Amino acid sequence: MTRIQPGSGTFTASAEPAHDPELLRARALGALTTARERTALLTSCVADEELTAQHSPLMSPLVWDLAHIGNQEEQWLLRTVARREALRPEIDSVYDAFEHPRSERPTLPLLSPTEARGYAAKVRGRALDVLERAPLRGGPWLFSHNGSVQGWPGSVAGLVGTVEPEALLGMEARNDAAFVWALALRRLRAGTPLGQSLAETVVALDAAAPDSRLNLLLTDGAAIAATTWGDSLWYRTEPAPAGSGPASRAGARCGQTAPELGELASGGAVVVASEPYDDDPRWVEVPNRTLVTATRSGVRLTPIEHRAPLGGHPGSGGGGHPASSGAAPGPGPGAPHRSPSARPPPARPAARGAERLQPVAPGHGSAARRPAPAPVAAAQGVVTVSPFALTRTLPDDATAAALRADVSAGLTAESKWLPPKWFYDARGSELFEEITQLPEYYPTRAEREILAARAPAIAAATGARTLVELGSGSSEKTRLLLDALPDLAAYVPVDVSGSALELAGDALLAERSGLTVHALVADFQQVLALPKTPGPRLLVFLGGTIGNLLPAERTRFLAAVRALLAPGDALLLGTDLVKEEETLLAAYDDAAGVTAAFNKNVLSVLNRELGADFDPGAFTHVAHWDREREWIEMRLRATAALTVKIPAVDLAVSFAAGEELRTEVSAKFRRTGVDAELSAAGLDLRHWWTDGAERFALSLATPVAP
Repeated sequence: MTRIQPGSGTFTASAEPAHDPELLRARALGALTTARERTALLTSCVADEELTAQHSPLMSPLVWDLAHIGNQEEQWLLRTVARREALRPEIDSVYDAFEHPRSERPTLPLLSPTEARGYAAKVRGRALDVLERAPLRGGPWLFSHNGSVQGWPGSVAGLVGTVEPEALLGMEARNDAAFVWALALRRLRAGTPLGQSLAETVVALDAAAPDSRLNLLLTDGAAIAATTWGDSLWYRTEPAPAGSGPASRAGARCGQTAPELGELASGGAVVVASEPYDDDPRWVEVPNRTLVTATRSGVRLTPIEHRAPLGGHPGSGGGGHPASSGAAPGPGPGAPHRSPSARPPPARPAARGAERLQPVAPGHGSAARRPAPAPVAAAQGVVTVSPFALTRTLPDDATAAALRADVSAGLTAESKWLPPKWFYDARGSELFEEITQLPEYYPTRAEREILAARAPAIAAATGARTLVELGSGSSEKTRLLLDALPDLAAYVPVDVSGSALELAGDALLAERSGLTVHALVADFQQVLALPKTPGPRLLVFLGGTIGNLLPAERTRFLAAVRALLAPGDALLLGTDLVKEEETLLAAYDDAAGVTAAFNKNVLSVLNRELGADFDPGAFTHVAHWDREREWIEMRLRATAALTVKIPAVDLAVSFAAGEELRTEVSAKFRRTGVDAELSAAGLDLRHWWTDGAERFALSLATPVAP
């Protein structure tokens, strides 16, 4: 069973059979994620004095329940299962439900509401880090196979040559499910969308081993793809919890009425399971030989038609993709900390016409044009998908190589540093989503306020027919611009995540039948050319992400942007503004400790991707305002002298007690400074818009004639 959960953009996943330890681990991850979200939702609108009050001797004060949940989670998972050091052992007896009846709990030395929330967030951050280490994963994907390959292993001997030897040798189990995953993973790493990867894999396996049962389930955290092939599959849509829709994300979450069933674009959920697990009448059975694509907006069912047998080699004449060089999982370059585009996309249902995708090899300059869908036609292994164009400019190993290079350079420097792009694994993205909803964190709300008010003026000033977005992620806020541009013909999102680009592009095409989407899988700092699209073009760089670049990096970046712009084009730039130090520090060091957990998460990324042995508990989060440079620095401070080993880069890194590792620079700007930097790059500042409190700015600049 896999579930797309509303609100945070995370997913929970488990699968059958229930005795599989790997899938039990995924189920636990899903249960904890769901519990965390529901707890936060139930208490988000309750005042502190209400949390500490006892309304009945039969009830605990809610603040006791908050910390009790965290304490039980810590004792069971972190201490018993993961053998982690206790966070707050002194409070164990206070939150022991057997030792203290409800009537006496208000008299105990309870944590304050702020302390209870912070403690629970810290526990859950560590718990999810423990549970995320599930086998049969690759990159951001989680996979399961319910069924069996007929005649295994001899029947699929002809497919062995389509998988790289190192992938076969590295399979975590010698069974049919692991081999099926190797076939699907190879396509995913080549840039093939989730649903198409599964459909092509099923077609190849059925040709080699007829009568196999191939119910495959795959998710990347933002969408679910599944196939029915000889076994049962069900799905159900669920209404959104009150206040979870996009309009309520800024904090208006109380007193909202849940939308009617089916209004999933407002934050509902989709569950895909091998069979119903309750008597809910919303369960719908999926027909056999069908591809299921589920997003938060709903479910799309497309028949898989096996019209002709394959030649047994999905990479030659069969719609497959040549082998990748094993791109490592984890975050990618160009994923800045404070970019709201990191939030998962609010996908929309898609329904369009029908043609076939021709396979394209991955690598530099590779592109795939995907005309309209309907039946998933697997003739010669080619599967139809949504209209879309994708160009890759990053080599397959770019992410892993960039991480190794940054760690080698940053952790051997006299003053240690890491770039903020490595915050973003699945856990980091989830924490950032929580950050954007904190009362202290204003940039997301402020920029959205400007876009909502000024999008028509931006459209009138530019007359753009092509919108180019650097670091697009979900393209969620950009919809305000897309809706305001009446003559828009093309959208060019640029991001390191192919799956995010696929999902966002598919959602936009579902809404705008006349739009062309040509996505670029690229690092936004290394975009050297854009596809040919109608002018004038509006290039947008939102979220204040430019503040994550150091001054010399900003100079190079703006010069590169200027080189992309032709006469009549324009740049829309988002910048966070200089303001009171207290406000800035609070935005990067919130009372609940969410940003602290986010900062420490980068150490977990290094542990997982490079085999490092950082103990995140040995570091404290520091937010510092540099008055001279006018930027915020986030740092991690070692609480004692220690040495960390990082085998993947052959490093042993020593920290003195109190030594700090800088993980982020976030520059704040004044209008005069923005004007000067744009002018130096050959750009003329034409318009300057701020939110009502003048916390954030959008500037519109045009290229100066040479």
